[in-house]
Amino acid sequence: MAKSIIDIHVNDKVHRFKGPADWNSMSRKELLLWCGLGRRHLSIDSVLTISGYLFYNIPKSIFFLFKAGEDLAIADKMKWLLENKLTNNLIGKIRIGWRVYYGPANRLSNLTIGEYRRADLFHQMYIKTGKRDYLLALAATLFRQKGGKSVDDVRCELTENGVNSRARFFKWALHPTVLKAIQLFYEGCRADIVRRFPIVFEKPEGEVKQTENISDLEDTILAYSGGKLGNFDETSRTNLYVFLNLLKQKIEEYKRNKK
Repeated sequence: MAKSIIDIHVNDKVHRFKGPADWNSMSRKELLLWCGLGRRHLSIDSVLTISGYLFYNIPKSIFFLFKAGEDLAIADKMKWLLENKLTNNLIGKIRIGWRVYYGPANRLSNLTIGEYRRADLFHQMYIKTGKRDYLLALAATLFRQKGGKSVDDVRCELTENGVNSRARFFKWALHPTVLKAIQLFYEGCRADIVRRFPIVFEKPEGEVKQTENISDLEDTILAYSGGKLGNFDETSRTNLYVFLNLLKQKIEEYKRNKK
């Protein structure tokens, strides 16, 4: 796991501390600490400085001896936190009483295209409305109890009733900091997927970006149903990355033939 090193000079002595170098080298505890700090009304520099102090485990006795500007140097060291590139599921699983909810694999690599479609609709609705219920539905889509038949996914099958039931339970049982961590994990994976498949997510020429619109992958899934992937339900159960790779190949083929 990549680590970043920072040297602090105090009374002619050099104190060396190690902390995470990027999002995916954070620990679960550090991610939750960052989410907790983000919920406070603090300036960006203050949040970055405090996160550096916590992530590098700098003792108070040394922190209080900082010279002018050294706290800003730590804040500068933590600026990678300003661009979410989290793709590892640092949350792992969530325990609430006797119940255990398991999250998806890193990069959402064991999601189906149908699961991703549902998760992204909830995410878009949350961004558009700011309503916490949509964020809870996103968490209920990604984190589920055991019961799956897939070799790479222990989570139970995704159903509408299951999502609604978990979302109601999460509303009063899930800590806001954990909910924020789930949001950051999804958003980091989503951004990574867009970077990996730019041709799939590019806007058609002449189309103005409409941030207020909600995009739905249903039509895309329908368009590729009936072929080797099977009907709509079968296509929806296709692995997310398998589907996106196929879609990428089809678009590239279309563009080549168009020339």
